[in-house]
Amino acid sequence: MTVGARNFFIYTGYVESGSISCMAFVHTNGFDTVENALRHLGKCFLAGYQLEKENRYWIKCCRAARETDVNCCPDCGQRVKEPDLDTETLSYFIMDYQRGDHDSAPYETWEILATNGWWPLGDSRLDKKSNIINITILPEKGDEVLAHLALTDDSLKDILEKTYGSITVADRLQTYNT
Repeated sequence: MTVGARNFFIYTGYVESGSISCMAFVHTNGFDTVENALRHLGKCFLAGYQLEKENRYWIKCCRAARETDVNCCPDCGQRVKEPDLDTETLSYFIMDYQRGDHDSAPYETWEILATNGWWPLGDSRLDKKSNIINITILPEKGDEVLAHLALTDDSLKDILEKTYGSITVADRLQTYNT
């Protein structure tokens, strides 16, 4: 059974950063609410971040450098000290995922998304045969919204109000029934 909240166009970044771009996601089963869907997607990205962080240090020189007081490996330049996990750090990870291709994006994150029902190449599933209903569009700063949903218990409405300021929630989150 497919539930309504399952098709998403999430724009990351914002105009002033010059980095607005779109991620399209389709969930195989959908969710009862947009908030539950976006929170689940955010938590999948959080799991990908945590797994990538655990698996990052496989190069011998980097492992040795981690034991010192440097931020980057002196041999290869790889970052060896991670910033504390907060919404900004997770937001950057989501944007980096979006900017990557299949070879550079963390495979673990692709796998986590797919095994949790998200099709990370959602636009390829958005065709005439999909019987699409309820397409939800988050027009900018979607990375920040997903990060907040993954790391806090705040409601989607509160997060949208914090993220976008005085702009109404209805202006920021748009759902279309087709």
